[in-house]
Amino acid sequence: MNFIKKYLQLLPLVVLTLVSAITIMNALKGKVVMNDLEYDFSLSISHYIAFLLLAINYILFFVYRNVYKYAVTIFLVAGLFNFINFSSLTSNFSFRIGGFHTPGIQPVIFFIILITVLTNYRYINELITKNIRDISPNTKQNASQYLSEKIDTFKDRYKSYSTDELNHIITENKFVPEAIMAAKELLYERQLQAAN
Repeated sequence: MNFIKKYLQLLPLVVLTLVSAITIMNALKGKVVMNDLEYDFSLSISHYIAFLLLAINYILFFVYRNVYKYAVTIFLVAGLFNFINFSSLTSNFSFRIGGFHTPGIQPVIFFIILITVLTNYRYINELITKNIRDISPNTKQNASQYLSEKIDTFKDRYKSYSTDELNHIITENKFVPEAIMAAKELLYERQLQAAN
């Protein structure tokens, strides 16, 4: 079970490796069959770039795992919109919304992305909800906690500042409100310490 969980993120690369292997075999034969008709086929620059990026993504998975997630996302989007090509048969679908015409999308890559999202749903859902919660506090409690955390961050940054520097932060209108509040709190704490 741990083996499957550990290597589940490799699923899109494994599927694309199989598609690429079929493409390379067709290129070696020099022919591709479509609707019972044979056509001449050779690899294009977009195929070579796709194969190179596929190898790079394997390396990133095993060596730089934290970068892999982002690299494979960019990789799949590039394939989705036909910047790179894995298949010997180029098939696209697009649609029109009003006057807007979408760019052609490779169905194979679309389904690989769909499978990847479905197999990693729990992780993707946690990542999205965590980031949404962090970016936009939607309740009063979250907003107040978010504000306190921002002020504490500035207080840590400013704790070694002199009193004059803190007063400068307060009087200048160049700082975010959390920075000004942190400077005021630090000055207040220093006044209390001086009084004791």
